[in-house]
Amino acid sequence: MDQVKDMVESECLYHFISWSLEILTLVGHPALVEVITHEGQVIMGTLKGYDQTTNVILKSAKERIFSDDGVEEVPLGLYIIRGDNVAVLGQVDLEADEAIDWANVKSQSLNHIRHH
Repeated sequence: MDQVKDMVESECLYHFISWSLEILTLVGHPALVEVITHEGQVIMGTLKGYDQTTNVILKSAKERIFSDDGVEEVPLGLYIIRGDNVAVLGQVDLEADEAIDWANVKSQSLNHIRHH
């Protein structure tokens, strides 16, 4: 049983380390990332830094607010997101993002994440 536990822990550690190394390669490069928060906010910006608790610093950040009327982009500037509020973080494919006509995208906003 201890071997299985060690394998699971090492597998989790491997994924965390590989994720951390991947994020590290984005820091210092003009990499556009998108963060979805536990409150359902969608925030984009250039990744400037992060720490071991996944606090994220974004430069030139903007929030995309989705509604039945379309997508509104609100400029936020330099923005810090607490790590315990990060649900998803990923690199944006700039070419694909620019190909989307955001003015015609209509959607309900995301709900808050509920913890049970």
